[in-house]
Amino acid sequence: MSKKKKINKVKKAKPAIKSAVKQRNSPRLFAPEPFIIKNHLVPLTIIGILISLLYFRAVPYEYVLDDKIVITDNNYTKAGFSGIWDILSTESFQGYFGEQKNLVQGARYRPLSIVTFAIEHQFFGLNKEVSHIVNILFYILCCLLIYRLILYLYPTLKENKWYTSIAFICALLYALHPVHVEAVANIKGRDEIMAMIGSVSSLIFAIKYLYSGKKLHILGLALTFLFGIFSKETTITFLAIIPITLYFIAGKLDKRIWLPFMVTFACALFYIIVRYNVIGYVLNSEGNFTDLMNNPFYGMNGEERSATIMYVLGQYLKLDFFPHPLTHDYYPYHVPIMHWSDPSVIISLLCYGILVGYSIYGLITKNKLAYGIIFYLTTLTIVSNVFVNVGTFMNERFLFMPSLGLMLFFTALVLKHVNLKFGLHKKVLSIPLLIIAGLFFMKSWTRVPAWENTLSLNSTAIKVSKNSARLNCFMATAIFNHVKTLSDRNEKLSQLKEAEEYIEKSVEIHPNYFNGNLMKAGIAAELQKYEPNRPKLLQQLKEAAINRPDVPYITEYCDYLNQQNADQALMDFYYDLAYNQLFIKKRNTQWAIHYLEKAYQAFPGNPGLKKALYECYNNIGNTAKAQQYAQ
Repeated sequence: MSKKKKINKVKKAKPAIKSAVKQRNSPRLFAPEPFIIKNHLVPLTIIGILISLLYFRAVPYEYVLDDKIVITDNNYTKAGFSGIWDILSTESFQGYFGEQKNLVQGARYRPLSIVTFAIEHQFFGLNKEVSHIVNILFYILCCLLIYRLILYLYPTLKENKWYTSIAFICALLYALHPVHVEAVANIKGRDEIMAMIGSVSSLIFAIKYLYSGKKLHILGLALTFLFGIFSKETTITFLAIIPITLYFIAGKLDKRIWLPFMVTFACALFYIIVRYNVIGYVLNSEGNFTDLMNNPFYGMNGEERSATIMYVLGQYLKLDFFPHPLTHDYYPYHVPIMHWSDPSVIISLLCYGILVGYSIYGLITKNKLAYGIIFYLTTLTIVSNVFVNVGTFMNERFLFMPSLGLMLFFTALVLKHVNLKFGLHKKVLSIPLLIIAGLFFMKSWTRVPAWENTLSLNSTAIKVSKNSARLNCFMATAIFNHVKTLSDRNEKLSQLKEAEEYIEKSVEIHPNYFNGNLMKAGIAAELQKYEPNRPKLLQQLKEAAINRPDVPYITEYCDYLNQQNADQALMDFYYDLAYNQLFIKKRNTQWAIHYLEKAYQAFPGNPGLKKALYECYNNIGNTAKAQQYAQ
């Protein structure tokens, strides 16, 4: 070959070499093989069948807990289609209370799940069966989307069986996890499921865009993110989850990460603007909330608050891996006030220190195993009470999002990293994971019936949450209502005495509890019908009125007593309650006057009452009223 021909051949090769180098350095990402449903039909069907076996038993179950706030007693929901605009344009409790109450920090604006209840009401009326079925179908969809999402992170290789795939086992563990029973079996829990559907779907669309660059996927991302965040504000944590996920998949800060992030940021900002215009603020100060049932940290100092939060975070970790015992009530003081001297608080701090440190290491090294931990920590932030007081110490439904991160971490650790390190076959490694899934199923199977009705729910929970003022009150109320359905006098008396024990425990835990003192007075009055004991009745009423003189029922019952037998015992009751307790001890002159006036109606002209009223009115500077009772 001549020298000239060799030179020409090299020149012709140069463009080809440049093209190959350009292709190697291209930021283009190659998507995994297309998701064809028929190739995944078996695992998807198994997940759907197991969820159905667990939860379709709940279809005839009654409305419980907050179902009355969003469904049965919500005027906007019961208006059907005509109530949808009211649902979208008001705070989420307004349809129940008739006005915006601002009961918890930040209030609540979660309109989409309530909209679905209004739509159901339009077509089916107040139909709990339909509502339960919709919840179950939504949950099945949620778990199938999770399976699809995990396939992007850990694709199933052709040589592996579906039952050894990370996607199947992780989705199975999530689907059967006992901490999710509340969100599915309690109709109101639909907001959790819908938020998760929207969040996971938006993440899937973001990943699709990362691979394809198609703007249509950005539209899908925006719509599903809005669906999630208008269902429940927990979706806002995916502002961080989406770019972090894309970073781990791309293996670098790819330029295609920024558009999905900006779109989700714009959607989150839109939600905040709408929320602000509806509610009137973003976060109101928690200092305004003095009701312990809506602000469990009320009265705590900084050390107690921080230690209690850290203790709760440790309990979340425990429930994710060992979901026992379970309860729907973590109100004061089932979760006790903790201190930093307690070993459980220190252990929790150390555990989270390790998790945070490992997450940072994983981000730096692009270690995909750390992704599950990052997912858990990020989605937990909004319900952790660290940044926003969520109105209770903790709740199992708050793990609905975060638990996916830990299940993914645990499954990937066993099936991928243990497999690589020790060379064990995935079939062998999948056996303990499937056994755990079976244990989850068994625990969930025994947990679902607790949600059958109010009495069964509270009866189950009281075995665990013995020190919850709220649950003891709920238990007493459930028994009190159950008594109305009984006909046997002795059985009624026995049940009322049981209710009395629970309400005494409730008020002992939280003396200032409005509902507790209301039920204490109500049960005392009802017991009087079956086992008359006037001294005990007056003592119970006095104790309730000392704690909460503003309970309307006590005033109403005083009017009833005034018409029955205005004897010396009643006089002593009024005088000790109003003058000795409320005026002298508590310096509550307003309510002291209120009950002294009630006494004066029963005992007009009584010198002792006149003197007491004179002192009270004189104390508040009302000389005109004081003179009416002057000697």
